[in-house]
Amino acid sequence: MNNTVNFEIHTRADGAATIIELSGRIVLGEATNRLRGTIRELIESGQTNIVVTLSDVTFLDSAGLGELIASYKRILQHGGRLRLAGPTHQIRQLLESTHLINVLEVYDDTVAALAS
Repeated sequence: MNNTVNFEIHTRADGAATIIELSGRIVLGEATNRLRGTIRELIESGQTNIVVTLSDVTFLDSAGLGELIASYKRILQHGGRLRLAGPTHQIRQLLESTHLINVLEVYDDTVAALAS
């Protein structure tokens, strides 16, 4: 199966924050590599106040979840914040069942994440 299909990343600035809009399937392979690369580029350019929107993510496997956790830790190490915004019902359930909902900063939508 080709994991490059159905995954997109768009970044945009919103005040002091950078918003990373993800859509499609975040699975092992190019999707996780692209997410990791995007986060690293932002950190290297000094942008460590990041909101990741998940409302258009259709599937998240363990590698994708692991990459979100690694990104969260990487940004914390650089003195920043990573917030997740708008997880779908399925992704919210995954975060709750793994108890990551209590570790990661998760908000109902991008507006709430930016206001935090």
